[in-house]
Amino acid sequence: MRKAILPLLFAVFSGAVLAQSVGVAPASISFGDIQRGETQEVTLYITSNADSPFNVDPSYESPFTSEMFSTSDAPMVSEEDISDWIVFPEESYGVTPDEGRLVSVGGSSVFANGNVTFEINVPRDAEPGIHGGRIRLTPQTSEGTGYGASVVTQSSAMIEFTVPGEVERNLQLVDVNAYRMQENTVRIDTQIRNRGTVTATANATRFIIENFVGENLQRISGGSVQLQPQESEWITSYWTGDDIQSGEYTLKGSVNYMTGSSFASRGFNVSESVNVTPPETPVNTGEEDQQDSIPLWMVAMFLALIGVLMYSFEIDPIWIVAITGFIGAAAFILMTEVSNNLLLVLLTSAAIIMYTGWN
Repeated sequence: MRKAILPLLFAVFSGAVLAQSVGVAPASISFGDIQRGETQEVTLYITSNADSPFNVDPSYESPFTSEMFSTSDAPMVSEEDISDWIVFPEESYGVTPDEGRLVSVGGSSVFANGNVTFEINVPRDAEPGIHGGRIRLTPQTSEGTGYGASVVTQSSAMIEFTVPGEVERNLQLVDVNAYRMQENTVRIDTQIRNRGTVTATANATRFIIENFVGENLQRISGGSVQLQPQESEWITSYWTGDDIQSGEYTLKGSVNYMTGSSFASRGFNVSESVNVTPPETPVNTGEEDQQDSIPLWMVAMFLALIGVLMYSFEIDPIWIVAITGFIGAAAFILMTEVSNNLLLVLLTSAAIIMYTGWN
């Protein structure tokens, strides 16, 4: 009898997931050219088989790199931020699954349960090239709890358009400075300039340090930096070694960016004495990076599922309570600011209890 619960349980959970869906049509839109100073009005249609009305909150988000640079048109892409160009007249739009109308989208008919409208306002100083992004539609259920039939997943649509003009993507290394921080540490500052006509990101800078006879001494690399046309920024790297002599050196390597790279070779001088103090340790502001946490209702459902599974295999109820309790406590430790050292204590205690109980 207990094992008969298994197929019923999976049917209930899979049904809850499969029963709810939200879609958007069209899934992608290419507008072609939009002139500077022009406004393009856009309508996205929403489809859903949810069992109750809900609202969607629209928002713009930057496109994934793979979406913008995976085609032959990649050299025409501008990485300019266009979030201010996208304007939503309303903060929230209603969706009624039990009502709708047939609309024509891309030559085919779609039964729409709602729609979202917005504008693309291209400024007069917009960069030339291909621009794009995603319109994210986040459902907001009336219950606001996320339980059962109220769960609906978010959806999105890709938009793309071109601002006419000459596009050039060109990042270059234009200057190098070296500062001895310690006997065995030299800070290398490289200045990267965008000599192109569109915003572009230096994904990485990779260089080799050579001495005056052309011997390779060390490889250094720097992080990424996004630059607007004619903008420049310094990237800091560190050269470490047991015996860094003073004198003339050469930095050779490349500045890499999506769709290309530029080779550079520049000389620099390392002084014999320390000429810059080490950077101070960053001050802890007390602000921690916010990470997406797992909803408590999802943890509760998971623990209930584990408990039912163990019950179906005729495990002693005492052990069911103990095991789910340990799992719940572990989840609490990981999801809160409680020291994770308690997790080690918890697991050790669980191991001792289980070993004692089974022997």
